[in-house]
Amino acid sequence: MARSACFIVFAIVSVAAKATQTDIVSSGGSDYIHTVWTQSDGVPPVILHIAQTPDGWIWVAGLSDLYRFDGLTFERRDMLPAGNPSSRSASTLFVSMSGDLWVGYQSGLIAVRPANDPEHPHLVTGTSAGSAIDSFAEDGDGRMWVTTAHGTYRLDQHGWREVEASWGLHGALIYHAVTDRDGTLWATTGLGIFRLKRGQSHFDLVDATTRGNGKLGLTADGQIWLDNMQNTVVLDLPGTPRPGRMQIPTQHDSHSNVFDENGGIWTTRCPDVGVCRTAHSDAAALHAVSKGAGPVRPGLDHMSSARAVTILEDRQGAVWVGTATGLERFRRSPFSKVELPPGYFNFAMAAGDAGELWLGNAAGTHADYLWGHTGRQGNSIEYEPHATTAIYRDTDGSFLLGGAGGRVRRYAQGQFAVLSKPAVWSHDNDAQAIVRDGTGHLWVAVRGWPIYRLDNDQWVAKGGIDALPNGGLLRAVADDHKRLWLGYINALYIVDGDHARAFSRADGLNLVMIAAIIPDGVPLVAGENGLAAFDGNRFHAIVAEDPDALTDISGMVRLRDGSLWLNGAKGAARIAAADLEHAITDPAYKVPVRLYGTAEGYPGTAQQNLPLPTLVEGTDGRLWFAGTEGLSWLDPKTIRSNTTEPNVVVRAIVVSGQEYDPAAMKPLAAGTRNLRIDYTALQLGDAEKANFRYRLDGVDPGWQEAGNRREAFYTNLGPGTYHFHVKASNEDGLWSREGARITFSIRPTFFQTGWFLALCIFATILLLWIAYSIHLRQITSRLHQRLEERHRERTRIARELHDTFLQAVQGLVLKVHAASRGLPQGQARESLTKALDVADKVIIEGRERVHQLREIAQDRSNLQSVFTDITRELQDGEFPALDVSAVGAARPVNPLVIDELYSAGREALLNAVTHSHAQKVSLVVSYERTELSIRICDDGQGIDQVVLATGGRSYHWGLQGMHERMERIGGSIEVVSNHGQVGTRVILRVPSSRAYVRRSYFPWFRSAFASR
Repeated sequence: MARSACFIVFAIVSVAAKATQTDIVSSGGSDYIHTVWTQSDGVPPVILHIAQTPDGWIWVAGLSDLYRFDGLTFERRDMLPAGNPSSRSASTLFVSMSGDLWVGYQSGLIAVRPANDPEHPHLVTGTSAGSAIDSFAEDGDGRMWVTTAHGTYRLDQHGWREVEASWGLHGALIYHAVTDRDGTLWATTGLGIFRLKRGQSHFDLVDATTRGNGKLGLTADGQIWLDNMQNTVVLDLPGTPRPGRMQIPTQHDSHSNVFDENGGIWTTRCPDVGVCRTAHSDAAALHAVSKGAGPVRPGLDHMSSARAVTILEDRQGAVWVGTATGLERFRRSPFSKVELPPGYFNFAMAAGDAGELWLGNAAGTHADYLWGHTGRQGNSIEYEPHATTAIYRDTDGSFLLGGAGGRVRRYAQGQFAVLSKPAVWSHDNDAQAIVRDGTGHLWVAVRGWPIYRLDNDQWVAKGGIDALPNGGLLRAVADDHKRLWLGYINALYIVDGDHARAFSRADGLNLVMIAAIIPDGVPLVAGENGLAAFDGNRFHAIVAEDPDALTDISGMVRLRDGSLWLNGAKGAARIAAADLEHAITDPAYKVPVRLYGTAEGYPGTAQQNLPLPTLVEGTDGRLWFAGTEGLSWLDPKTIRSNTTEPNVVVRAIVVSGQEYDPAAMKPLAAGTRNLRIDYTALQLGDAEKANFRYRLDGVDPGWQEAGNRREAFYTNLGPGTYHFHVKASNEDGLWSREGARITFSIRPTFFQTGWFLALCIFATILLLWIAYSIHLRQITSRLHQRLEERHRERTRIARELHDTFLQAVQGLVLKVHAASRGLPQGQARESLTKALDVADKVIIEGRERVHQLREIAQDRSNLQSVFTDITRELQDGEFPALDVSAVGAARPVNPLVIDELYSAGREALLNAVTHSHAQKVSLVVSYERTELSIRICDDGQGIDQVVLATGGRSYHWGLQGMHERMERIGGSIEVVSNHGQVGTRVILRVPSSRAYVRRSYFPWFRSAFASR
């Protein structure tokens, strides 16, 4: 009984080529995707234990090392401190309720990888040295237990402590323990089975008859089972749950037997097979497993080894098997393959009334063909001599089957009846499409001929509509408005009564090989190069995120929930209702497409040749797909979307082949410019379908779409701190909201440091200052040359005046004086004498002017001294009291400035002395930081405001000359006075930048260029 009802072994169905070996196996009516990784993929030899931590990593313990696996890559991880000489051979793995990974070693060491600090594992000491760790357990109160050959230990705040007698074990060693859903810990010992309830500190012996070192487990209904190497039995223990389906604690470490989420048992107790599964988990099934009952699974070459060691069911329901030579995964497929005789392909399909699928085939390696139906109760298939190249479910429930030569047969109540056909059809023309329009007329198309309509037992080419093409029809369907939709190689026709309207590229229909049509609702058509929607006037392409997802479409079904299923080059494709509606209203929107290909158990790729369609919806909601490797079905209602965000991990930063752990990053070496960042997503259900996007702040302008690539490359990076972000999506397109983020930095070289930049800035400023100084000295030298030329010219003029004009005037005066002596006394002589006096004054003034022209030789660098000399010249006359003073330390004055400033100051001083009628005149020279100024003040009668406003009296140029002189040197003059009031104040100002000679801060530099 157990042999026939309980024990179902695997049967190999098909093989798909991948980097690792993958095939589809069936068990208990379910298909599983079987994937194998061997040592050539990095698998450690002889996998002893498997565990899964909450972050998604699969941990694999081999003979000598511990590895973690993300679904694609095996990575060795050492939990022991660097330099520890102990063996790395792990004897057991355990994942606690908090998510910590506990690793027990053959050497007796215990390491824990905390869930809250996974990159920093540490040792937990206290067990007897040299004794291998056999197993871990965690009771309902969170206490950790460990068993060894020499004792049982529990963990407290002081470390591992050997179990005291007060715990009630009577000195017995615990061989193995398991915790049920109520938090009760069950343990096997040499004295029997003990129980530790939640909240207690004492074990109770509940079964003294079951002794030994067997391993405990939980069935799907929560019962306790025991595997003692000889057999597997369900224990009838007090306090265990009664039979019945219930949620049991998920175990994330491996065992020899596993109860999967579907109620089946996976076991390594299959003689010469490796691993097998029962569809049920009752006592009879357990007994069958322990005795190896049932047929041996064929196709042993698809297993990595006949020696299976350990089994684990992960959080997504996949079953992992560790063998002597590899790691294997069995993941439930959404597809169920239809078991048909081999050698038959190109299937025609139509839905039956009770959820079954009626099918025939158009090609094969046999002389006969198939016809019949398949369903949940199995197949009812017959062999018959005629191929089926087209099939149509007629309005009366019968089936119309088209075949070679355009033959159309009606199948009803188990009998075939042949319909008439046009005489022009030859035997070589296969039926392509059969449809009945809303008026009840039957239409049939064969290859190489136009479509025909049956009118009163007469076949009419094109239905009498000349606008229809003469051939090339692929698909024909009728809508709810009694219209026909005809898909051709490069056009679509809608036939309404006796009229046909054509749609092609000019109408937005950029499709070829139109093989799938949904005419009702929002009409959709699909073909070789995509999918399009019809708005009643024009077609609009629906574009997918993956351009290849919507190619070679030969079947299409829209479900009641609005979602769209397609059969195409990449297998089954699903577009969610919301995404489809978005794409219809916004043609620019790129729809996400969920693909179900060979990795999910799809049979090859979509069937492209006759017959069409290749996708049919059954009356029970199942979808039937015709692929190049046969027929399969899936139930959309049972497909579970993965709502778990992928856990994204940055594995390493790689520089020149050297890997750096992002969790313990130090600044990268100076001069680092090129690096690679390795990342992954713990998406074990279908790791190859994880997609990534990443961004390096300050380098990438936005998110970079990486597809399924798990590396990011960067070149020409400079020094500084960088922030790298990466996100991932799972196979259902759900993106992680946070993703992973790491920060790393690159040390600068000396030439990239701030000091070097500051040095460059300083050097640049110094060079600019040197260039400016050279330029300034050149300008100053040119100015001195101009001054020298000016002074030489003045000296020449003074000499010429003295030697020519003044001497001539002096001679004239002498001659007139001599002549005047000969004149008698009288008015004429007196007038002449007065004229001679005036001439003498003219000579004196002329000599004074000559003296002033020669004053260039005098040193005017000290303004106070120069103006003091002027006051001395005026002391002998009837002039007001004069006072000259200076404020501030005297500074060298620009030669061009001092000459003009002296002349303007002298003019102001002489005006105050001669015209103000003042009693006192003062002159103050101020050497200030921002300016050089001269203030001339008197207490005289002041100046008329009209004179100030007009700039001076007519034909008097003194005040105007002062203004002109100050403007030439970039200075200003201020005159404050009011006629009739006491005093006038004249202020001459020159900015310091123009007034003073710049001092040299580098005397050596000045002396070096002094000669230039």
